Amino acid sequence: MAPMDCATAVAVFGCDGSWNEMTVSDACQITCDACGGDSGPVLGCTDDTADNYNASATEDDGSCIFSGCMCELSFNYNELATIDDGSCVVLSGGCGDASAENYSGDDCADATYLAEDCSFGALPIPEDWTFTVTDANMTIQIGADVVTFNGSEPPLGSLLGVFFTNDAGELQCAGYQAWTGDQLAIAAMASESGLDNGFATGENFTWGLQIDGESFSADASSMNSTAPFSDTFIANGFGQLLNAEFSGEITLPVDGCTDNTACNFDGSATDDDGSCTYADAGLDCDGNCLADADGDGICDGDEVAGCTNELAQNFNTLATDDDGSCTFDCNIVDLQFEWDSYTYENAFNVNNLSGDNFISGNGSETDFTACLDPGIYVLGITDSFGDGVINGNVTILDNGTEVTYYPSSSFDGTWSETFIYFGIGGAEVVAGCMDDLALNYNEGANVDYLQECEYPAEPGPDWEVINTNPANTHIIGLMPGVDFSVDGTPLTVGSFIGVFYTDDNGNWACGGYTEWDGSTGVIVAQMNDETTEDIKDGFDEGEPLHFRVWSQDFVCEYNDASNAQYSAADWFFTSDDGNFQSNGISGLNGFDVSSLAISESHSDYTGYGVSCNGASDGSIDITISGGTAPFSYSWSTGESTEDLSDLGAGTYSVVVTDSNDCSVSIEVEITESEEMAISENHSDYSGYGVSCNGATDGSIDVTVSGGTGVYTYTWSNGATTEDISDLGAGTYSVVATDENGCSVSIEVEITEAESLELVVDSVTDGPHILGDIEEGFGSIAITVSGGTGVYTYEWTAPLSDGSTYTWINGDDIDGLFAGTYNVVATDENGCSVSSDITVDFYTPSAWDVDETECAHIIEVPSDVNISIDDNPITYGDWISVSLGGDVVGMMMWNGEESSFTVFSDAAFTSDEFVWSIWNADEANVDLLGGDSDDAYYSAEALYDETYPNEGDFACDGLSRVLDVVARTIYIQQIDLEEGWGMYSTFISPDETNIESVMSEVTSNLTIMKDELGNVFWPLLGLNTIGDIIDGEGYSIKMAEGSMLEVSGDLIDPELELYMPSGWSFIGYLHQEGADASEMMAPVAEDMIIMKDGQGNVLWFDINVNTIGNGTGMMIPGQGFAIKMVESEGGFTYTYPSISEGARIASPSPVYALSHYQKSQNTGNNMTIGIPLEAWSVLPEIGDEIAAYNSKGILVGSVTYNGEATALTVWGDDITTEDKIEGLVEGEVINLEIWRKTENLVEDVKIDVWEIGNNIYSSNGIALAGNARMAGSLSAGFELYSNYPNPFDVQTTVSFFVPDNGKVRIGIYDMLGNLVDELANQTFEPGMYNLDFIANDIAQGTYFVRMEAEGTVLTKKIDLVK
Repeated sequence: MAPMDCATAVAVFGCDGSWNEMTVSDACQITCDACGGDSGPVLGCTDDTADNYNASATEDDGSCIFSGCMCELSFNYNELATIDDGSCVVLSGGCGDASAENYSGDDCADATYLAEDCSFGALPIPEDWTFTVTDANMTIQIGADVVTFNGSEPPLGSLLGVFFTNDAGELQCAGYQAWTGDQLAIAAMASESGLDNGFATGENFTWGLQIDGESFSADASSMNSTAPFSDTFIANGFGQLLNAEFSGEITLPVDGCTDNTACNFDGSATDDDGSCTYADAGLDCDGNCLADADGDGICDGDEVAGCTNELAQNFNTLATDDDGSCTFDCNIVDLQFEWDSYTYENAFNVNNLSGDNFISGNGSETDFTACLDPGIYVLGITDSFGDGVINGNVTILDNGTEVTYYPSSSFDGTWSETFIYFGIGGAEVVAGCMDDLALNYNEGANVDYLQECEYPAEPGPDWEVINTNPANTHIIGLMPGVDFSVDGTPLTVGSFIGVFYTDDNGNWACGGYTEWDGSTGVIVAQMNDETTEDIKDGFDEGEPLHFRVWSQDFVCEYNDASNAQYSAADWFFTSDDGNFQSNGISGLNGFDVSSLAISESHSDYTGYGVSCNGASDGSIDITISGGTAPFSYSWSTGESTEDLSDLGAGTYSVVVTDSNDCSVSIEVEITESEEMAISENHSDYSGYGVSCNGATDGSIDVTVSGGTGVYTYTWSNGATTEDISDLGAGTYSVVATDENGCSVSIEVEITEAESLELVVDSVTDGPHILGDIEEGFGSIAITVSGGTGVYTYEWTAPLSDGSTYTWINGDDIDGLFAGTYNVVATDENGCSVSSDITVDFYTPSAWDVDETECAHIIEVPSDVNISIDDNPITYGDWISVSLGGDVVGMMMWNGEESSFTVFSDAAFTSDEFVWSIWNADEANVDLLGGDSDDAYYSAEALYDETYPNEGDFACDGLSRVLDVVARTIYIQQIDLEEGWGMYSTFISPDETNIESVMSEVTSNLTIMKDELGNVFWPLLGLNTIGDIIDGEGYSIKMAEGSMLEVSGDLIDPELELYMPSGWSFIGYLHQEGADASEMMAPVAEDMIIMKDGQGNVLWFDINVNTIGNGTGMMIPGQGFAIKMVESEGGFTYTYPSISEGARIASPSPVYALSHYQKSQNTGNNMTIGIPLEAWSVLPEIGDEIAAYNSKGILVGSVTYNGEATALTVWGDDITTEDKIEGLVEGEVINLEIWRKTENLVEDVKIDVWEIGNNIYSSNGIALAGNARMAGSLSAGFELYSNYPNPFDVQTTVSFFVPDNGKVRIGIYDMLGNLVDELANQTFEPGMYNLDFIANDIAQGTYFVRMEAEGTVLTKKIDLVK
């Protein structure tokens, strides 16, 4: 033992104490003052507040002990305390539980907590992941990329599970799936009523991941809360896991790219998975060029030289660098503007002369380019402001060369519109008058912009009058009402009348004239001026007045007006003798002028101008009258003589002009007879001149037209008649001549048909003539040539009784048996040809046997059973065997003891024969010898075991077959109605994958679920059902009704079905309907209930059967949900065969609803049973029982039928967004009854439940122990509370109408103002729902007011946005 110093001994024991069997004072005399020692320090606790204060200590040695609160969280924390005395009090927060995540520490373990707040980590995921399949579940979809473990995808094959918290506070699995790397769905099981075996409604989800047997809890997870998904549990609902993050220590191989030169090198990868990717040649990993000299983003090695101008003829879409090679099939035109100011007001268009636009723009731009064809174009510039085009100019380049402009390239601000014309591609602008009626018409002009046209003066005479002496004139008045005419035709307005005298040269000169206005006029005749020497420039005294006329109609001047008449001389008229009188006055009362006239006569050959068609022996002789000689002649032929000769047929015209330039014309037609034509109509025997090859019954009938007179005929065979007959094949000609010697000829060929020939094209083998099938399948195809027209065919065949069968058919016949057939082919003219044709026995086209040295004999006894679907084959059918996929032996069945040889090689020794049957009745053999696949059947064989080889091949082997049996593929059509339903099939499909089975209806399929909650969800591309299972039922929701067709083998209706305890889905396997009670009778004692997809039930305990929409029948295509009693091993079941009595069911009576509506099928429901004995007072037949949810929505209705009642109440369909159609899990079900006789509604009260209760549970069952009608309710109008309330934007208002009546429902604010009217109409009796949408209404409190037949009802609603 180590020695102790005195100071320590005194401090610990005191001087009176002892240590190591020694008194301290004795050992430490000097230290202990009281012991008479020296005066040295006494060590100890010198703090008198300490628990171990030492009053004798003279020096504190740090040993003081203080008791108090050592928890820093406490309000009475003592920072000096060295020993906790249990007095700590924590007023709020803190945690004294050492197992909590936020444990406050050992110093606070004994503290008193007034508001303790402990938090605990996630419960540990149990190692046992077994779960119970319950009566309802929720389908949760998990995407392929939402689950991670340590930041990466979990290993394939890991288990992902969902857990609930049981009553013991422990996590328990409710469903899991193996991780596949793709999306999947987990059915989370609901807790059954009264059991702790699944999720409760509204419970949150805990997620677990199991890797190599080690379980991990999710560090973080989230669920989709947007409809139709829910982030908490809802029975028969849908969920979607958005993410689940797991972490933990586990060594797992990491697949990835381990090559550090790869673009996707993964430094964490341990195993190379072949996923490495590398940069393409010339690129880095980001796709950027390693070499790009011009910086255009295209690698130098990828550059393509070429023409990059899109306007070019050789534009190269692949070119990246322009090499100057562009060529154009048009002209590249550049417009370069120079605008002076206000350019924003300007706009321009470049059009061709047809108005087609090619370039448009405005003054905000200066350069434009287009590809134009050669031609003239106009640049139009407009000023939108209207104050004139802004000053400037334009330069136009044609392939780089400036064009020529018209009028100029500049434009000034004078007008609001300016045009500049220019030519492209060598085209020149030629400006000029473009009116061909103008005197200055320019035929070459193409632009008349700013050009003026000049036109000739109006027509009239060129008379000139010399005014000699106005005082010595003779006034000639043209009297009103008289006629001035040409050839008796009055002059038209605009004509001229002149008076003429003779000049010194004896020529006529005009002494005065006037323009005729149609009524009156005055001519002033000038007198000769004698003062002018040697010139006679007017009339001499007494000189006759000579009148001329210029006619507006004939545009011609006529001489010598005859019959001029004057008014008698009197006090006014000084002269009436027609002579000039100085200062005389005459009244001219009219005259008539003769015009120039022409007539003709021409040659006449029996009524024609030339002798024959095409002849040139015609002539024309013309005669002139009137006018003034000499005359000139201008013929249309160019001749200038008066008459013409040697003319051919045609129209000739001549213009005759007299010396006054008056002209007249005439047109003469020289006619010719119609050209002689000859046609023929010869004998026609279906297109040939004689009826048959070598016949002499031809004839020719000719018809001649044209020419003149009577015709004569000369035939090449010497005949002179018009027509000839009794001709053989050959060529005949005739010449016909008219009276003028003109002739025409024709050559006619009398043809004959080729001789008839019959060729057999093909013969298809047929079945044996003795076969008893309805029709053979042999065929004969022939070709007949020669002869005439369409052939008819007569076929004959000998029958087995020696008679002959005859029928008329075409050149190709089918449906034949083996045998010899005779055919006679006759053409339309009765010529015929015949042949005998043999149809051989048919061999199936798909079978062909090659003989080898290795052979095996198979005997076929006469009593062998060879059948297809239990129907024996007949004479002419075939059987075969195959090895290695090849037919190696075949035989036609003849009903007798037979055998056939199988040929193969030793390699197939001991291989089993594969049998097939070919049915002649279904062969449908075509003309090419091919037969239908429907004729071939796969078959199974039974062998005589006493033979050495049975069904195995052997060289020199011998077998004897006893049975060869084939089967048929069956098809079932299932009507999938819109909405929810339960379905099944009696077919085992060839392709069992559910996606393949449902492929025809996938577009209309919303979701499909099996009994375990696995789903086929096309919208999400999710299939966790996998394959369809024989005998299973499936719950299906269709967006639109569709017909599903399933094909394959029939499922044996006696297939053994497995039904576990609790709920499962079963299919119906018979091909015809049957009484559900009889079908399920074998399991009646163990079956709790069975439901179809419409909520109809079979409930043996209360003797209710409404399966099949009240028919009581199980119908093919229906599926059923069935609940069995508890049993450790479950149950197996086989449908009984359908007895005659089972074909008609005895269902529970069903009466139509009249007061309540039928509830909506939402895909999940609960059944409430009310036995007869439960009623305290029985309802009357026809009374109606209804169920409502807490929002007043009708969720179930049934008519009382005098027997036990099964009421189906429907849950909410969570596949519909933002809409409540039924009950939610855990909601109270309210029952009422409408008593038909009294027209009263009463509550239905059930005080005792034998099974379950009135709390909704999907697929739940409740059985009433008693039921009573609890007082009458108003059978009048009802207004129920809206749902939801409060609401955001939309809520549903429900009301009840007892009888036909007018109902007005409005929404009012707090001041009584009408906000919205939901209804104002007459309703029939029943429940109704109206949606109130408040998009544009402010939040607040409102009222629903219902006015109906004197009843006013009000409900308060709250709008919260």
